Amino acid sequence: MSPPEKPSFALRLAWEKIPEADLLIRLAGLIEPDGGMPGRDEEDRWIASATVLFCFFAHGHTEQTGAFRAHVQRLLSFLKNSPQTSADLRKRRLVELAELGTVPKADWDELASVIATGNHFAHDRFRQAVSVLFNA
Repeated sequence: MSPPEKPSFALRLAWEKIPEADLLIRLAGLIEPDGGMPGRDEEDRWIASATVLFCFFAHGHTEQTGAFRAHVQRLLSFLKNSPQTSADLRKRRLVELAELGTVPKADWDELASVIATGNHFAHDRFRQAVSVLFNA
């Protein structure tokens, strides 16, 4: 499938593979003042924030190391303090695992690229990516 003849700017970006450095910079720039990612509602924000956190982790950025460590700290803080986390055992467990550096194997770049282009991916794609942690 190829892009439409005159796609919007956001759609063109979604069709292109965003280089790693550009992706991480774009994602870092989208973090809101409270440390979370933008979204349509709190569930959307939580999932987008966790996705971006795992993307940073997948590129070797942690709370202590990497050029994006401050962004990782802000995302983790947002997730830890979110009412979504305290109300959902699986989300709480994901945050605990993230604090330990456990990242589910997934194409976090692909999922995060959707966020970086201002689009929203289906929540089920995120849930599928993290389900391996709960199906063991």
